[in-house]
Amino acid sequence: MDYANIPVIPPPPGVQSNFVDPPTLKTSLIAVNAIFLPLMLIAVTIRLYVRSHIVKTLGWDDLTCIIAALGSVVHSILMLYDIHVGYGTHLWDIRIIALTAADLQKIDALAILYPIIIFFVKLSIALLVIRLFGIHKRTRYLAYFGIVFCFLFYTAYMGTQIGTAVLCNSASSGSIALCANGDILTIISGVINVVTDFYLLALPIPAVMGLKLRRGQRAGLLVVFLAGFVACCVSFARLVFASVRLHSPDVVYNAALVTELTSVELNIGIITMSMSSMPQFFTKSRICKRSSYSSLGKLFSSRSRSRSNKSLESGESKASSEPSFEQNRPPPRGDNFIDTQDANQSHAFAGEKLNDSDDGSRDGILKTVNYNVSMAPEPGHFNHERDGEV
Repeated sequence: MDYANIPVIPPPPGVQSNFVDPPTLKTSLIAVNAIFLPLMLIAVTIRLYVRSHIVKTLGWDDLTCIIAALGSVVHSILMLYDIHVGYGTHLWDIRIIALTAADLQKIDALAILYPIIIFFVKLSIALLVIRLFGIHKRTRYLAYFGIVFCFLFYTAYMGTQIGTAVLCNSASSGSIALCANGDILTIISGVINVVTDFYLLALPIPAVMGLKLRRGQRAGLLVVFLAGFVACCVSFARLVFASVRLHSPDVVYNAALVTELTSVELNIGIITMSMSSMPQFFTKSRICKRSSYSSLGKLFSSRSRSRSNKSLESGESKASSEPSFEQNRPPPRGDNFIDTQDANQSHAFAGEKLNDSDDGSRDGILKTVNYNVSMAPEPGHFNHERDGEV
């Protein structure tokens, strides 16, 4: 028998196996991770910046957020790596000799990693609720109850996934109870996962309703709850999709479809719990932007003032070094011009003439003499009109 041309499972009626260039979910898997993983990393970076540089306080919710973000990155790396071993490909398009037990265990590693990551996502959300609304005793106790319940459930769920990866990849695994009841465990875990998502989303609502908030703050909280609601809807869609394809033998292809929703659920959950730091970040960004613009304006204005001062100084130095045109030009002559020296002599002559007393004594030149000159006098004549004395 030529096992090189035998698929893992027979194809559906009317479908032929394609071992050369089979249709896969490679493009969609890459696209989902390329979109949501960078958004998640940006949100976490903003959160850590606000908590460490603006608030200057890091809490346990920040630490668990970092662990969840790192887990999501590892989950994406494993998902993209598993594409090379047939992840996202129909089993009838994979040769039976190409899919080994080791490859199946690599694919099962995603299922083991999921409960760890989703637990830290929900743990971080619960700790965030305690930090923000811990003053409310009821909210605090409900958050602690959610933490304990999620820890117990996801620990047990991770144990079942490890057991499935170890025991359920052989031909005789159908006789093992864990492998035979794997579908039931999938439905139960999906239902509990959705219930805990909505539980954590509704946890801070009573405390929030009692707050007196401005319109902008209410809008911000609405966005946060909307993002959390989207994450819950994705979790519910993941449950529905897994339930519909529960009995399909094409497990590798179906697992890849579910993993796409898993990646969206994890990243949106991490983004949601990081959105509480966004208002402080954007407020700080506006302040920095205004101060930057102000600094640039001052810089350019100081440069322009220095340039204008330099130009004025250079102009003054140039003016002082060059002789003035008014000082060097010869006095104009004409018919209506009275020479300054002649006018002074006329002042003295008029003062002496006006102050001659009858006894021939002279008191000196008057302090002020008002006169009108209508035109330059003929040579040897000077028309003088006295208006008064002071």
